[in-house]
Amino acid sequence: MQSLNERFNGPIVAVLVAIAALVTYESTATRNMAPLGPAVIACVDLERAFNELAERAQARTDLEDMVAQLDARGQELRDRADMLEEDIQNYAAGSEAHQNAMEAATLAAYEFQGFIEFVKRKIDAEGARMVRNLYGKIKKAVRAMSEENGYDIVFVDDSSVELPIGVSEAEMTRQISARRMLYANPQLDVTDDLITRMNNAFAAGNP
Repeated sequence: MQSLNERFNGPIVAVLVAIAALVTYESTATRNMAPLGPAVIACVDLERAFNELAERAQARTDLEDMVAQLDARGQELRDRADMLEEDIQNYAAGSEAHQNAMEAATLAAYEFQGFIEFVKRKIDAEGARMVRNLYGKIKKAVRAMSEENGYDIVFVDDSSVELPIGVSEAEMTRQISARRMLYANPQLDVTDDLITRMNNAFAAGNP
């Protein structure tokens, strides 16, 4: 028959071995963990970056060309609607021809109005797509810059953006609440480097 010491000696030894292993692991992990130094911070004026990108200027030109084409098509539809509206006067009121002319003019007017709504949505969608695309490329370029220059954090510097004038108190409060930076040392600003980098890449055909 096992004594008490024999019955409990095995589990106690196992526990002690496990504790020793855990302490050894934590000690080794602590020694291998290099202490973090001060973070290297940079800032970007996102609004200025957007405004001075060559790719944005090209995208705006392409959008304006698209708007011009849509406007030309809209003018054709409007001229047709106006012509059919005038054509109604050529027929006696109540006649079948008069009724047909009215229906054609009404259909043309609806087509023109529908096209105008389509154009509005199209322009909004294309503008949003352009901004989203450029923002994605800015993030990609900032990441590459950070890896090359050792930046740990890159903030959007909105401290230089002027608050609007003539808005309500609620809107002013909303604008202020949306701000994230009160001041940034100009020496931290890397906006020019970002713009140059992205414009050079765009000129080289690598946007």
